[in-house]
Amino acid sequence: MRLQLLAIGRLKAGPERDLLERYRTRLDGLARQHGLSALDIVESPEGRERSAAARLRGEAAFLLGRAEGALLVAFDERGAALSSDEVAGRL
Repeated sequence: MRLQLLAIGRLKAGPERDLLERYRTRLDGLARQHGLSALDIVESPEGRERSAAARLRGEAAFLLGRAEGALLVAFDERGAALSSDEVAGRL
């Protein structure tokens, strides 16, 4: 099984990038133990269209194009907060 994290926007160098790399390293070790691929992080630049609707359509096309045939889990800061156990249970 292949694991991908698809993201809109690019994460710059700094504490957030360092934390992401730390968790990716930890996940890679666990994934291999369970027959999964290492985590592949794919970042897309934010859309540059004038209207928010057009930007969202372009970003959605990127995400759906990369996730075709896959189990898709979307996270949105406006969504409900879930605990780690709840996220794991849903996956």
